[in-house]
Amino acid sequence: MRLYANSVVWIQHQSEEGLFFGSGFFISPRLVATNRHVISSVKSGAPVSPETLRVVTNKRSHGVSAIYLPLSLIDDVALLELEGDDHAARPLRLAYSELIEVGERIITLGFPSPEPIGFEENLYCNTGLVNRIRQSDLCSERVLEISIELKGGISGAPILNEFGEVIGLVTYSTQRRQVTEGGYLQIDNAFYAIPVGVLRRLCAEMEAQLVVGAVEKTECWEPIRSGLSKGVVRTRELRY
Repeated sequence: MRLYANSVVWIQHQSEEGLFFGSGFFISPRLVATNRHVISSVKSGAPVSPETLRVVTNKRSHGVSAIYLPLSLIDDVALLELEGDDHAARPLRLAYSELIEVGERIITLGFPSPEPIGFEENLYCNTGLVNRIRQSDLCSERVLEISIELKGGISGAPILNEFGEVIGLVTYSTQRRQVTEGGYLQIDNAFYAIPVGVLRRLCAEMEAQLVVGAVEKTECWEPIRSGLSKGVVRTRELRY
């Protein structure tokens, strides 16, 4: 885990509604990738002001100068531009969605259920598998169903393959409730990551200066669309 301590970050958002946390990772000395909902208001769903965010590394705390959002409003990904380079950062390599395979081993590092203590004490590591790759109404590309259980605060954490490359971002879970013929309530939880291809596309949009939401004034921000998965049984989407 020490190998990636300079790659992952702890994101903190202070608002009138309270203090909220998320995870993220460096893709360059100045850019951090995370989930869109991590930097969005719980009340309105709109992106928050960059000034309300802090990005904590194992060395220091950074302010955020800009937020970059994808053109696709359903893709739960965002880029944070820091106020200055972090020369101690170790940016992670991005893999390709086309090369992800069901059954491959994965690892994630993030900050679920953080306590009011330091960076290293809150950094969490877990391993698992890619269980399935399937279509979803919550992403423009097929999402990764993973065996790693998600907890609050781990949203935006990287999913790494055995080569240490990012193949996705931890994002959400669904909960399916169904009453069996015997009258018992059956609850099934599934955990998902959005694929790295969504992040690659956002990077390309930013470089082409086509990004919606790279702003410093709230009146220019686009709202976030959200929705629930549909099925024959009751399904609840949980974001972390």
